[in-house]
Amino acid sequence: KTYTLAYNVASDVLTIPPVVPFAVFMPTYSMLAEVTVPTISKMFDAMGIRYSYNKTEKSFVDLPNGATVILKSMEDPSKIAGAEYVRIYVDELETMPFEKGMEAWNNITARGRAKVRHRGKVIQPQIRVYTTPNGGKRGITWKLWGVNETLPPEEQRKRSNYAYVRAPTWSNIAHLSKNYILNLYNLYPT
Repeated sequence: KTYTLAYNVASDVLTIPPVVPFAVFMPTYSMLAEVTVPTISKMFDAMGIRYSYNKTEKSFVDLPNGATVILKSMEDPSKIAGAEYVRIYVDELETMPFEKGMEAWNNITARGRAKVRHRGKVIQPQIRVYTTPNGGKRGITWKLWGVNETLPPEEQRKRSNYAYVRAPTWSNIAHLSKNYILNLYNLYPT
């Protein structure tokens, strides 16, 4: 999932003008440092994207199009305020406690309001979430995007601007160690 997030960040850096910054949200700053920064750095390197990482500001800067990718924690959802982004990438939302995760999601959603005009086209804001829906029908993922025919039609219409993509772990096998899937099957027998 984080690999896909990094690929999408890199692709957007190459195609979207740098009018407003992009943001990557992760549950904690330690997860950003241990997972997100190395993965995005490797992706930028693999795609030949020149960049600098500002550790103090927690951001990727000096990108070819002048863009900035800001890394943010969801540890304190009340601090997710003020800024506007044209692209927001949220990693591991489902790992957060439900109420805290929902508060973070609501505040993140309010940040995705920057429209960018480029070459006569309007680039609409997008928020992309990369997570494993571990909570089942009680989890954040289900609450926000789960298919539920019992919802009233007006609620279903409100959710229609989302695309919910499911992908089995094995579809990412090219980027996983040989024993990873086998270990998962041993951990979570069917």
